[in-house]
Amino acid sequence: MKDIYLDNQSNYHLLLAPLKTSNQYFVTTIKTNKTIKIGNKITIQGFINGKVKVHDEYSFNSKYNGKNAVSVMVDHFEIN
Repeated sequence: MKDIYLDNQSNYHLLLAPLKTSNQYFVTTIKTNKTIKIGNKITIQGFINGKVKVHDEYSFNSKYNGKNAVSVMVDHFEIN
């Protein structure tokens, strides 16, 4: 997990990468009662929803602005 944002409706917006050194990013939103922190490992099952560019409206760290990402619609997830 590269970055995370918790909105006022208790939805976690996640910026994910498969490996720490990866430049491939995935963006998704989940709802959970568990606390999620940067560095947590998460397993997601779902559908690829298309390509997006990370921008200010995602509320992630500005260093990720302009990065290409794949949007994922989540069916099931586990926080490891």
